[in-house]
Amino acid sequence: MILYLSSVMEDDLFARLVREGCISGGYQAQKFNSLVVLGLAKRREVVAISNPPYNKNIQKVNIGSSVTNGLAKYITISPNFSKFHKIKNYLEMNKYIKQVTRQKMPYAVVCDAINPLASMHALRISHKFKIPAIAIVTDIPQYMDARKITFFTRLTSKLLKNYDGYVLLTEAMNELVNPKKKPMIVMEGLCDSTSNTNVEIGQKQKIILYSGSLSKGTGIENLLEAFKRLGAMEWELHIYGNGECLELVKSYAKEVSSIKYQGIEPNNIIVQRQKEASLLINPRPSEIQYGHVSFPSKIMEYLVSGTPVLTTKLPGIPYEYFDFMYTIDDCSVEGILGALRETIEIPMEERVKKGRAAHQFVVEKKSYLMQTQRIMQLIKEIRKE
Repeated sequence: MILYLSSVMEDDLFARLVREGCISGGYQAQKFNSLVVLGLAKRREVVAISNPPYNKNIQKVNIGSSVTNGLAKYITISPNFSKFHKIKNYLEMNKYIKQVTRQKMPYAVVCDAINPLASMHALRISHKFKIPAIAIVTDIPQYMDARKITFFTRLTSKLLKNYDGYVLLTEAMNELVNPKKKPMIVMEGLCDSTSNTNVEIGQKQKIILYSGSLSKGTGIENLLEAFKRLGAMEWELHIYGNGECLELVKSYAKEVSSIKYQGIEPNNIIVQRQKEASLLINPRPSEIQYGHVSFPSKIMEYLVSGTPVLTTKLPGIPYEYFDFMYTIDDCSVEGILGALRETIEIPMEERVKKGRAAHQFVVEKKSYLMQTQRIMQLIKEIRKE
């Protein structure tokens, strides 16, 4: 049995909590971790014990556990916002971990290592049972919000250096989180290999779509201004997501009729909208401080949709990916504007061909089954099997 500690929960429960306003973030972490759990569960029993990102105004919600594919069991702790909520959350996770480990000895513990409560438990369980502790590292704690280095940021960074093995999004992460040079693999992301491109060329709408965080540093501000200047009235810019730039997005949508804020939707709806669009865009500036350790999870989701992608050249994206995407060389408003003009002038048939080649690339090389097989091999290497 593999013990998986993170914020991930069973997909139907996550969708319900989003609908009910209990959760308003963590969408990409949910999809990434759920695919890892699903892939691992194809090979070995998995129990996922989760500490979700609940909204603080939610006091009570009906939480349960469910079994997926007969192999992966999700146990989700209930929301708690008392004065000592972090201590209570830690104890709640510990209660379920004890229940599970009394029944069966874990083969390994895999952890979303930027979750400090989960990380503390992962290292404790690893030491207690003498089993490998594997860190899934999707971000660098001190880069997540450089304006606010908290006690928990420092704790997470310290814990991160004590794992037995690492699954990293980029090669550059290794120097920052793995000073002892423990076994590691680079896994930019993973995709659902069952996804298909079921929208025909004639059904494609002249929509440029952005989905993801609306926070500063994502390039959303420059994208809005660039599209406003584009003046291509037959095209629309659709934006999905939430964040500190939400009001800015809404103000542009009021001013420019072809800019549409579409709100927050379940991932299955977003995926379908991505397939129906004509272009997906990632405007995140390539010169950002953490660009070398960043592989945006939206890139993998975009590519598997079969819709062509226009992206900035983040240094954390391996060069091979750029063969399957259109690129923005200059991240300024003028640079994004020029890239948009150039890309939408490419014949639709040619753009669709590139999008479908991208889909084939990630399905063949980056599927969740292939990527989680690499995680299993890492565990076996550490266990010396």
